[in-house]
Amino acid sequence: MNESGVRAIRAGAMALQPTPGYRLGFVSFAAAVIGFTAGLIAFVLYNLIGLFTNLAFYHECSFHFRSPEANHLGPWVIVTPVVGGLIVGVMAKYGSDKIKGHGIPEAMEAVLKSNSRIEAKVAILKPLSAAIAIGTIRKRKTHP
Repeated sequence: MNESGVRAIRAGAMALQPTPGYRLGFVSFAAAVIGFTAGLIAFVLYNLIGLFTNLAFYHECSFHFRSPEANHLGPWVIVTPVVGGLIVGVMAKYGSDKIKGHGIPEAMEAVLKSNSRIEAKVAILKPLSAAIAIGTIRKRKTHP
């Protein structure tokens, strides 16, 4: 085959390759779905924190956020974070020990060791334990 024939075959092969922008619609759709899902999960976690704050300090089942400072527990308010910590400790001991820690090391371990797979039990217990831990802490107002 002569030189011009080889060039024609190469030009034809290059013409068959897809252009880089062919996946723009799919990638945009996937990004929108992932963003919506992440926002929904953040909304649920935020409301769980409000639920556990109301359960711990006001003994009512409500997702409405309010400060734990107006509770009527008196000196028993000191026990509330301890009970929250004990609940999270029991979850870590009997549920999964992977809920301990900040979350980033566990995510990195899942990526490196188990093909980015996290157990369903851990995916449920980790945000639940975080909501219990944050919801049972008495926060003070910081403004003057």
